[in-house]
Amino acid sequence: MKPVFASFMVFLLLASVMSAPAHGLIVAFSFADDNADPLFTRAHVPGTVTGKLHGLVDNANNQLPTAIEITSDISFLGMTDNMIDGDNFLNFWDPTGLDINGGVVTGGGFALNFFDPTAFGTQFRLNGGGYNVLINNTGPGPLIGTGNQDGFAGATYRVGDGSTVPEPATAVLAVFGIGGLIIRRRRRATP
Repeated sequence: MKPVFASFMVFLLLASVMSAPAHGLIVAFSFADDNADPLFTRAHVPGTVTGKLHGLVDNANNQLPTAIEITSDISFLGMTDNMIDGDNFLNFWDPTGLDINGGVVTGGGFALNFFDPTAFGTQFRLNGGGYNVLINNTGPGPLIGTGNQDGFAGATYRVGDGSTVPEPATAVLAVFGIGGLIIRRRRRATP
């Protein structure tokens, strides 16, 4: 009887650990260029910038992403690194952050400078100072960019689940199966 009780206790412990929330959010974003808006003396490149913000959670305010993945074509800037993260010497000079509540981005923004290995100094803003832009800051090429001056309304956001962790119910069923095997093997071993 003791092995059954021990297996049951292990099951309860694993079930409680595995049922805890274990996923983060990926926030997809998009903004289009508006040639009518000035871009800090940079020439406009028409088009749309799309990407994903990593490292955010739901029901929290003033969040900064740990990484920004650009999914649209960035060749117009001469960029070769589409994942902007700690390797790019991030400098959040507007660290306001995004507000996410109930699976919806409800406000906020940020602005940062970062270093691309080819394009050198680059700037990215999502409602940073009212701008949504991806622009050259320094470097050998022309000072160009794409973006708009439409503030929070000038970008779209879609919050999604970036997890590959199995659902808690799946984990509980797996633990049930392991517990059943332990009990079954012990019963067979008894003469």
